[in-house]
Amino acid sequence: MNPVNPVQKSHPDEIRAPARVIELMRDGACRVELPNGHRAVGQSRTRVFSIGDTVTIAFHPYDLSRGWIVER
Repeated sequence: MNPVNPVQKSHPDEIRAPARVIELMRDGACRVELPNGHRAVGQSRTRVFSIGDTVTIAFHPYDLSRGWIVER
């Protein structure tokens, strides 16, 4: 658990980055673009997004093509 926010669980090696939603996909997934141009698929179970929203995505260090959207 994260000592700053005990409700938010985080992996100690995760990589967080700001991103912009560029495409909506089914099942709560969306394609995001990072400021450096890298594109990835972000997944969120509870949030609904619109194209153009700015989000924070958390990646596992071994797979930078998929991640979880942790903040809007």
